[in-house]
Parts: sequence; structure tokens; C-alpha cells
Amino acid sequence: MAKKPFSVDLLAELVKRVPEGYLEWWQIREQFDGEKMNGSWKSISKEASQRGVGCKGLTFFDASRVSWRDVCQKQKWSRPQIPAITSGGTVAGPTIQELAQMRKHRICELTCPDEIQAILRLDRSDEGCLWLESFGDIPNYHGVLMRLQEQNILALSEKFVFDPLRITINAKLTAFLTRRRQEERDVSEAIATLTSHATGIFNEDQWNSLFNDRQRHWLNHQKQVSKISLTAPFPPREHWWMRRGDIDEKTALQYAKSQMKALVQAREEQWKKLLDLCGEVIRPGAKGGKTNRMQVVSRSYRTQPAARRIGLPEKAFLAAIEQGIVPAFRDPDGRLRIPASTVDAIATHEELYEKIADFITLKTRDLAAACGVHRSSMYRRLQKLGASTTRATWGEVRGRWELPATYALYRKALDGNWRAIQQARKAAEEERQQLLLAQKAREEAEKSALREQLIATFPDWRHEQRANQRIKVLLGEANSGKTRAALERLIAAGSGWYLAPLRLLAYEIYDALNRRGIACNLLTGEEEIVVREAQITAATIEMFDARSRGGCVVIDEAHMVGDPDRGWAWTRALMEARAEEMLVLGPLAARPLVERLLYAVGQPFTFEQSSRLVPLRMATTPYRLRDLPARTIVVAFSRGMVLALKADLEQMGRKVSIVYGALPPEVRRRQADRFACGETEICVATDAIGMGLNLPADAVCFYETKKYDGKRVRPLTAMEVHQIGGRAGRFGLAEQGIITALNKVDLDFLRQQFEQTSSPIGQAYVAPSVSDLALLPGRLAARLRQWRELESIPASMRSFIKTADLGDRIELASMLQPEEEAGLGLGAAVKLTHAPARPESRFYWRWCARALVKGDRLPSPPDPPKDLASSDDLVRAEQVIACADLYLWLARTPEFRPFGPCYGEVRRARYALAERIDQALLSRLDTRKRCASCGRVLPLRHRYRLCENCCLDRGYDY
Repeated sequence: MAKKPFSVDLLAELVKRVPEGYLEWWQIREQFDGEKMNGSWKSISKEASQRGVGCKGLTFFDASRVSWRDVCQKQKWSRPQIPAITSGGTVAGPTIQELAQMRKHRICELTCPDEIQAILRLDRSDEGCLWLESFGDIPNYHGVLMRLQEQNILALSEKFVFDPLRITINAKLTAFLTRRRQEERDVSEAIATLTSHATGIFNEDQWNSLFNDRQRHWLNHQKQVSKISLTAPFPPREHWWMRRGDIDEKTALQYAKSQMKALVQAREEQWKKLLDLCGEVIRPGAKGGKTNRMQVVSRSYRTQPAARRIGLPEKAFLAAIEQGIVPAFRDPDGRLRIPASTVDAIATHEELYEKIADFITLKTRDLAAACGVHRSSMYRRLQKLGASTTRATWGEVRGRWELPATYALYRKALDGNWRAIQQARKAAEEERQQLLLAQKAREEAEKSALREQLIATFPDWRHEQRANQRIKVLLGEANSGKTRAALERLIAAGSGWYLAPLRLLAYEIYDALNRRGIACNLLTGEEEIVVREAQITAATIEMFDARSRGGCVVIDEAHMVGDPDRGWAWTRALMEARAEEMLVLGPLAARPLVERLLYAVGQPFTFEQSSRLVPLRMATTPYRLRDLPARTIVVAFSRGMVLALKADLEQMGRKVSIVYGALPPEVRRRQADRFACGETEICVATDAIGMGLNLPADAVCFYETKKYDGKRVRPLTAMEVHQIGGRAGRFGLAEQGIITALNKVDLDFLRQQFEQTSSPIGQAYVAPSVSDLALLPGRLAARLRQWRELESIPASMRSFIKTADLGDRIELASMLQPEEEAGLGLGAAVKLTHAPARPESRFYWRWCARALVKGDRLPSPPDPPKDLASSDDLVRAEQVIACADLYLWLARTPEFRPFGPCYGEVRRARYALAERIDQALLSRLDTRKRCASCGRVLPLRHRYRLCENCCLDRGYDY
């Protein structure tokens, strides 16, 4: 839906009708077309101030009703909403001031004292909102409030009474009021406790028990109490608090000292009474001491040292104390103590020692080791005994199953058995390690043998045509005439191939040559167009038949030889083509690697560097999205961002074309053609334009400078900036090309990358053949994975040639069952994993694989959506196109051709769907980013799936 036109007059009328008295700029941009406003932000705020609208930062407010300080306070708890707009673009209804005047007249006519009291109470509230129970002291307050609501003097919700001319009820305000009510309750409780306390002086225990954290913080912050510090020999050691106002510090200090003195005396008397329980035996290493406390401590043990003294677990000791077997007492500090004489007696009295040992919990594995049986056997024995299988005690099992009669003998036997078990385990582990080493050695020997076999089958690139081949490496910047020069040589040769990285680029060359009257075929994975008497073929590089002979082969975008996924196709074309003449095109960064590949096979070549026909420079200042000049390419790196940018630009009244990878090639071609012939002003594209796509652009504007490369989000490299930005400035159409961005940070980054020299490409990639995989054992996915890991490349080339990243092929191969692989055969299974199955069409690939194994016809692609009315419909349509491409590829592959009899029908349906997609994009399909919950339009750079309101309503931090 188109945004409503926006003006400062409209802004003034809106602010006058907002109860809170202010609006944020992001709210206005969401609903209105703010991009069409003339003048700078400074002039807009000045013009707004002339209409009584204040402006601070990105906030507009009604200066006649609220001040900036009021707005700052309201922003903590309010969330204003934009008033209703009529279809004519005006604001409906009276202003807040007019409503307030009418409300004042209605209040003057009131005669009921209860009603007047309710209104006065609401008016005195800071937020204009009170809890419903705040009116509970008014007789029949429900009826009073309902009558006032009927007269539009106030409004009611489930929990609140509020002034609709001051506030709008929302989740943010509800949370604020709930939090504040709890704080008020805490404060009132704290004041009541403080004032009702008899002395108003608290030690640390009283302070912590009488007040919670919030209350203590408030009392300190409001200076309702003062802290005084004293030192005592026992807790509370330092801090006391006193009530301020009616108690002076001297009195409180004297009181605290007297209380502490009394506590010390009382505590000393308590320690004295314990001396009789301790006996006369002093712990080893202890001194008698002068005070009663020191004497008790020297003549007793705490539980942990006592357990350590007799060599038993503390838990068993505590259990014996609880059962009354061991006498113990608690000291005034609350600690459990055992007389030293008792501990010494336990250490020497075997019968008493065993009584305590009865409470020791044993581990089942220890019991099994002591008895020399397996743990599972011990579990069964314990179950039969009725004891716990995890917490059996020594008292339950003593003397059973040939166990010793005492705990000490049990420990001795257990230690001996454990040593024997550990020695046996160590010997078994050493044996296992030896077996593993032997197995690893065998595996390494097998891998080495396999690697040698694979190296022996490595392609021999020194074929007999090398001596007569003429190879020219033509490298340079984008828009330097490389492709034009190469095509002229191809035409002069009369036969050969043009190899492109994209179907779109192959189609462009096919179309251009045929328009010039030069017969040219088209060959891609999904389509083949044979032109009568044509000796030249424009093809995607994966479809190149290296055995074919021709006058000339043109390999474009040679830097792709360093792509881990597709680079194998460029390596194969460069090293295996047998044409008399070969032209290799690409950026200068590809030169070192291409030279190393050709030197490796002793192939002579010539090198030529081309320069741009039109100069390329960086913009001095960032562009603005709403002011982009015509013939500008805007670059983003995701489908969603491309579509959102298209929608925003069209909202600004611009005519836009789009180009991204998932779009059908026919649609991309038409979109590019509209931009080329001037039907559209702006082209929003992904980095697909960096693959040699010819667009007559004067400027390339990077909306983003980071991209997701399949593994992580990373900044653009210098080569990517040169390749993509180099599309600006077409020879004969512009005097220069410009690279720019939409903000200074991105522009500075692009300038830094632009001024750097692109890093040279270091590695080429090769892929396995069926014969290579036949040498390896296991299932297809395991063979592919093992071939990648073996890196079976001759030592002379291993520094600059690597095995390709076969992740997609391995994933597809993993979807095949063993019996399906056997039914297809290795060759057909490998071919099937080469299919162009995108993530969104892999489910359909699986259907096709099952059909091929059974010998059935390939299933038809899914039905397209009936209407293309939203971004989701477009995604489903693109998924159907991807499935149709997969069908066409399989139906054209010799191994699977008999199973695709509906090739023509699917191709026509695909073409019709591509036409529908193009028409939907042409009719300005709404592809803006929307909230996944409420459907509200989100800003372009919004990072989340939910809008701010939905995040707050669900309790998320925004």
C-alpha cells in the first residue's frame, strides 16, 4: 500500500491530536512518505517550530501543551500512536486542546461530590493514570467512574482509570505502573517498620531480616537511617543502623556499645556452661586459652576436623551424631562440636569406630571391585538385599558376599583390588593403543596406496595439441574491452566456444552474436538452442566439452578458477581445451595462478593487459537513497534486501529493475534490458552483476559492504569492490564511472579497498572423475569425502592445486540409500549429484532420484502459486522455477533423458511462470520487509523479524 504524502502542516496537526503530545520520527516514516520532504532537517525543524511544533533530536512535540522536559519524562513510560488519517490525507477529529475545553465545560456541570473528587484525584496523578482500586474509598466508585466515562471525562480499562487526553494505555505503561506500585508498597512497609521499632537502632541481623534489598536501598538513599560502625569479637562485627530524626548519633553509639557489651557477657557465660561438656582433654597442637571460648575450642573438634582425625567421611560422622552414637553440642555461634576426649576414644575404640562406619555410603563400583564381580551383578545383589543400588551403606553389606567384617579391612581389600584392576585396565589400554596404532598404520598405508593410484590417474594435460595451441591471457579491469576483443577473435576463427560463469551472460553473448548475423548456439544445463549452421557455442563453463575441436575458445572470468565450489570447471577448460586458439579473460589478480598452471604443462602463452576505456573513481560524498541519479546500480547481498530496496525506491516514485541469483534468468534478462534501454532508472542487484553482466550504469552504489559467503558474514575484499564497482562507466555512454555508498563509514571502507591492489589468487581446484571414485571403497558420499581428504594431486602441483569443496555433492549423495546407489550405478549416481539442486529444491531432487531408481518418469515440478501478490508468493514461484530447472537438467542429461518425456511441457510452463514473475515485479509487487507477528512494515536496516511494539508486548528487550 502506498504511503500517504507528508508535510510539516500534517505533522503539526498530528502532534496536536496525540494525547502524549509528542511523536517520534520513525513512527512518521513508517506511515508517511517522508522522503519527499524538501529541505534539510534544520529547515524542517525551523518550519515546524513556526507552527508551534518543538523539535529535539528525532522527536516532535506540541510546544503549547508540553515542554521538552515533560517529553523526556513521558518517554520512560508512554508509547504514543499516530491518530487516524482520512482518505484525503487530513487528520480527523478535534485537537486535544479543543477536547480539553469541551471536557472542562462538562466538568463544570457536575454536581456530585464523589464525581468531582474522582476527577481531581486523576488530574493530580503524574501520568494521568491510576489503578482502579485507588478509588475504592469513594462510595459506589464503579458507578461514579462509569458515569464519568459515559460523559467522555475519563476512560476505564480492566485495571486502570486514565485520562484519554493525556495518555494511551499500552504494555509499556502497564509495566511501569506495576513496578512503581510495588516500589510504593515497599517504601510504605519500610517506613512503618522503621517508625514502629522500639529503639530505632538495628544491628546487622535485624537490618537484614526486617528490610528487603529495595527497602534498604531506599532507606539509605533517602537518608532515613545512618550507619554506625563498631568492632566486636563475634558477629555482628561492625555495622549498626539508627533511625534519623529523633535519635542522635551519640545516643545510638552508646546504646550499640551497651548492647554489644551485654552480648559479649551473655556469650561468655554461654561458653562457660559448655566447659563441663568438653572435658579436660586438649586437642593436639591446641593451647588452653584465657577465655571460656578459647578453652572450649581447644577441648573440642568441629565435625570436619573430627572426621578427618578418625579417618571417616563427615557425612557418616553427622549421621552418627544424629543417631546419638556420638555425643555433640552446639556452641553459641551455632557450630556443632564434639569433645576431644570422645574423638580420641573413637580413634582407639574399634567397636565405636565400626558403629560410625555403618553410616558410610558406598559406591556400587567399589563394592563390585571389592567382591571381584561385575557392576551389574552387584546391582542385582543389592536389589535382592533390598538396599539402594546407588546409596548402600556399610552397615547393610558388612560381612555379606565374602566382604570383611570391618571397614578398615574392606578399605584394604578394596585398595588392593583397585590396584589390580587399574593394572589390568592399563595393560588393556596399552594393548588397545597398540591395536589402534597398527590399525592407523594400515589405514595410512591404504590411503597412501589409494593416493598413489589416484595420482597415477591424474589428468595428463600435456596433450598432443599443445605444440600448435596459441594461448593469449588478456587481463585487466572491468569495462576495459576484453570481452569485445575476445569475441572478435572468436568470430574471426569461425568456430569455437564462449564459456561464461552464468546462464545470463551466456545468453547475452548468444543473443548479441545472432543479432549481428553470426550463427551461435546456446548450451546451458537446462537449455540447448541449436542454430542452423552455427559453429560457435555460447555455454556455461560446466557444459564445455573439452574434447571438442574448434578454432577458438574464450574463457571468461578466469579468476573463478580459485572458487572452491566451481573452480574445477575453469581448471578443466584451461588445461584440457584442444582448440587452436584460447583466450583467457579476467582481472589482473588471476595472472600468477594462470601462469603457474600453464608453466606446469610447458604451454607457451602471451600476456596482454588492458586498461579501462572509461575512468573509474570514488565519490567524494555519500549518496542519498531518495536522491539517487538515474542509471545507478544499488548493490545489496541478499534477496530480501534487494526486494525491500526495490519497494522503498518505488514508494519514492522511482522506476526500478532488480537482478539477483534466485530470479529466473529470463526475468533477470528482461529486468536488465529495461534498465539498459532507460525504461527504469535504478537497478537493485546482488554481486551477480560482477560476473561480466553488461549494464549501462554511471554509478554503482553499495547499500551494504558485508556479505554472507555461505559460512560467515565478512567485509568485501578489494577484488570484489573492483569487480562489482567496475560495472560503472560504460564506454560510449558515460565519461566516467563512480563508486559510492549511502553513508560515510561505508564510503571510507570502499575507498580503502578501492585503493588497494587485489590479492592474487593462490589456488586452482580440481574435481574427481567417475574412474577416480571407482578406485575408492564405500558408499558414494564416503568416496567423495575420502577423495577430498586424500588430496591426490602430483607433488609438483600440490602447492597451487587443491581438491574442490564437494560439500553440496556429498550432501546430495548422503540422501541416497545404498540400494538406490546400487540400482543407479556409480556413473549415474555421480551424475545425479552434479544436478543444480538448490537448498529450496532438494526435496524435489529426492523425488526425482526415487523415480529414476524405480525406472519411472520424473515427477512434475510443484504447482506455482495462483497469485503473485506478496513476497512469500514470489519465494514459492522461485522455488517452482528451481524445481523446473532441475527437471530440465535431468531431462537433458543422456543418462536420464528417457525418464523426462515432458521436457517441452515443463519448459513452456517454466517460461510462462517466469513471465508472471516479471509482470508481478513490473506491477510493483509489495516486497517490503514486514513484522512476522503484526505485519507492520519494518525499516530497511531493521535487524529483527519482529517490530519494536511486538518485541515489547512479548516482554523482549528491544
